[in-house]
Amino acid sequence: MNKIQKVSFYFVKVCNMLLVLIPIIVTAIWFLPESVSLAGYLQKQALLNLNLTYDTTVILDGSNTELIFLQKFLGFCGSIVSMTSSYASLFFLRKIFINYENRSIFSLENARYYQKLGIYFFIDALIGKPISEALFVLGATISNEVGNRVFSLSFGTPNLEALFYGVIVLIISWVMIEASKLQEEHDSTI
Repeated sequence: MNKIQKVSFYFVKVCNMLLVLIPIIVTAIWFLPESVSLAGYLQKQALLNLNLTYDTTVILDGSNTELIFLQKFLGFCGSIVSMTSSYASLFFLRKIFINYENRSIFSLENARYYQKLGIYFFIDALIGKPISEALFVLGATISNEVGNRVFSLSFGTPNLEALFYGVIVLIISWVMIEASKLQEEHDSTI
């Protein structure tokens, strides 16, 4: 049990650090001036690495043209939407590991946190990923001339992966709920 507490202690610290750093890094990537070479490179790569199959003009040519604020804002919004489920997962995993650190392993509270994780995976698969990609595509094409701008919602393999992970986590939450019931029965038995 001591190992679980020790690992949980360190994992909580890592989660705390990531919960603070991730929004700062995402904001910095999108809103630092492009003259800062890493920020400009990452902004354009985020918009260039879209799997687009449209017969339109150049989406974003990757030249030294500066991204307009609206492109940066749409890219930032797409990044926020795409990281929401990961951020929520870190938040709930942090709570689970705080409980593990306090020797509460098979509790109903942990089972509910696992259930919420599974639900977030479903929400991400059905809503988050399509909206995020739509914002990236729109951000990449918003500065094109009228008629060559693209807005698309898609559902593909990443969505199926998130749905699959959601099912797995929901099954784990169901097992945890049943284990917590057994634990309560065991604790109440004299």
